[in-house]
Amino acid sequence: MQDAEGVLNLLLKPAWEVDDMVRRPPQQAPPLIRDSYFNVLEGVMNQEGILPPRRRPSPTVPADATFAEAVQNTDWFCWRGDNPPPYRYRRYREIVGYRRIPPGRAAHVDIGCGAGLFSWVFLDWARENGLTYNHIDLYGLDHSRAMIQLARRMREGLMRNIANYPPLRYTQDINALLQSLTEHHRPATDYTITFGHVLVQAPNAVPDFARVIAHIVGLMDAQSTCVVMAVDARREAYQLAQRWIALLEESARLGIRRQQVRVPETRVNDNNRAKIAQLFRR
Repeated sequence: MQDAEGVLNLLLKPAWEVDDMVRRPPQQAPPLIRDSYFNVLEGVMNQEGILPPRRRPSPTVPADATFAEAVQNTDWFCWRGDNPPPYRYRRYREIVGYRRIPPGRAAHVDIGCGAGLFSWVFLDWARENGLTYNHIDLYGLDHSRAMIQLARRMREGLMRNIANYPPLRYTQDINALLQSLTEHHRPATDYTITFGHVLVQAPNAVPDFARVIAHIVGLMDAQSTCVVMAVDARREAYQLAQRWIALLEESARLGIRRQQVRVPETRVNDNNRAKIAQLFRR
């Protein structure tokens, strides 16, 4: 069944359909990162004297990007140039919303993490569904040191309004990521692996990405689950499909089974611009 496209089941179910005992809805509306991350980013820009970009920057951030370049890229693609803002946040939030609310721990592993947008979405999804932050682990991989520096600065700023913000286990080094995943793994953890606008940009890194996937699935016990999600632009649909197939096939070579899940069509997502698969050991 690894090549069949399934429908959303308990492992990948819209939050409003999940059993109330699993959802544990909060008593009042929680503070969301969505409502403050642009102010925190603007604060970083003011502190460092970084001006907004005058034109659309390249979506690909080089490994040797300066801190200013990382900030300007994030400012454009996560806020000022996001059409309309927060467009990327909404796309990511909708896709994460298909994930089951875990009864225990949840780990988010963001490949191409950048400044942390997908983690902000993941934390808001958790908070909106009553999952406390002390049950969440955040991991990330990005080849840009400046982006990881910015992610840490963003966390520092967000912590002023967001209590119990989990530590960021973000790194440039894949071996360091694998070691961190092993050291901090706990039984019955549900893993969500995300690729936000990175599979198309980094085709040569697919074997490394599959290596991360295989490592995570290898850590899982009988109570753990793993879902991988990828999102990219409409104009990159063909490239996303090619990279997604390559990622799943390389993962299969490393002993990982998958069941692909068709993404429902909405105003901001469809099965061409977003991909989801459940992952299992052979």
